[in-house]
Amino acid sequence: MSFNDKMTAISDAFRKQYGTTDKYGLDDMPALIDGLEVTNLLDPGQTFNSDTDGAGGAYGNKALTGITVDKLNTVLGRNLTFSCDVEWTGFKAPSGSNRIGFEYAPHFENGKVMWCGAWCYPTTENGKQHVSETFALDDSKVTSCEEGLVYDQINQDAHVKITNIKVVVNPVGGVVPPNLFDGYLGYEPAFVKRQGNLYSFDAPHYGQQYASLLFLNGKTDLSSCNQLRLSFKARGNGSVWTYLFGNNYNGTYVDNGKEWHLTDTWQDFSQDFSRESIPLSALFAFRTLEHNSGEVTDLKLIKLE
Repeated sequence: MSFNDKMTAISDAFRKQYGTTDKYGLDDMPALIDGLEVTNLLDPGQTFNSDTDGAGGAYGNKALTGITVDKLNTVLGRNLTFSCDVEWTGFKAPSGSNRIGFEYAPHFENGKVMWCGAWCYPTTENGKQHVSETFALDDSKVTSCEEGLVYDQINQDAHVKITNIKVVVNPVGGVVPPNLFDGYLGYEPAFVKRQGNLYSFDAPHYGQQYASLLFLNGKTDLSSCNQLRLSFKARGNGSVWTYLFGNNYNGTYVDNGKEWHLTDTWQDFSQDFSRESIPLSALFAFRTLEHNSGEVTDLKLIKLE
């Protein structure tokens, strides 16, 4: 076995331990070895099987155990990786939210709420997937924790298994930039349904061209930001529009409106903003045409520098 082959095997072992999808290299080894006793913040050995767990509807769920407010307060400001292995058969689309995974929502003393989790969005009838997401836990004190559930949100006659469910402190990968939407993103409850960080919308006839879907009220200060990225996943019919607007650092009004065309499969969208196009205060709107419907998730606004 060559040195590269050995390194690949070692990297795969670390990836399995930490639950991440990172491609580790030699430079990562000191941090990985230093944290080799990987502690799952969840109680170990928890699984989900749709044949026996969460019966009673298409949206089966099961409570997870192990994470507490006190435990989260010992890892404030750290990078936490949420991960699991998902296997499914008999998936049919479309049907509701069409996702499988788990999530937690810590509430912080400073008023923020973070929706953290790992989600799989099936696109084939049968399949297997390892999913992981890393979050930088806010450094404000955690006061309560919402959710703590594993979900099966695909068609009721499908069969789902979720194993290797982990929440671990990730020792590498740098600092994950905070999502500026966390805790401050509002939505229009008349035609939007929220499940964690997934928003389903079915815009009615309002007699006007646009219907607001999500919004940010301008409390987020961007005055020191030199580069910004907006990103999200979406599917549905028609188009949606995003608007980031206001006066920039030299008093010029900027309007970064952009149209995104949706299809019936999930797509990743992103838009980068330079200093000249960033408003001092993040006024943001996410809009759709009337009669459009779809789903939006992983909506992020992140300072790159």
